[in-house]
Amino acid sequence: MKKTLYNILISFFACTILLFSACNLEQVAPDTPDCIILKIDELKEIPVIDKPIAVYEYYYKNLVVYYIPAYFDGMMSELYDEQCNLLCYPDGGDDLCSDFHEEAAFIRLIWEK
Repeated sequence: MKKTLYNILISFFACTILLFSACNLEQVAPDTPDCIILKIDELKEIPVIDKPIAVYEYYYKNLVVYYIPAYFDGMMSELYDEQCNLLCYPDGGDDLCSDFHEEAAFIRLIWEK
């Protein structure tokens, strides 16, 4: 009986450690372009003030793009291509991608702080 309880407790703690280590949101998603990783390195230095800081991957107008929502009041969100060229500001001030939220297909969360 004691050995069974011991095995259950060891299994529980091992699973808990694995679960929490897998949930590290500071990790960058695999296959992320190098220039986006560099941009994330810059974002890591910014303190979280108003909103979480995140980078999302979308499919938009036949391109894979990277969306960085505004992370403080007064900032505009940004949309980048795979070479880190700034394409537009999806949440205002720019008609180039005013249809982004209606037309873009979410792929995955790349990184979040």
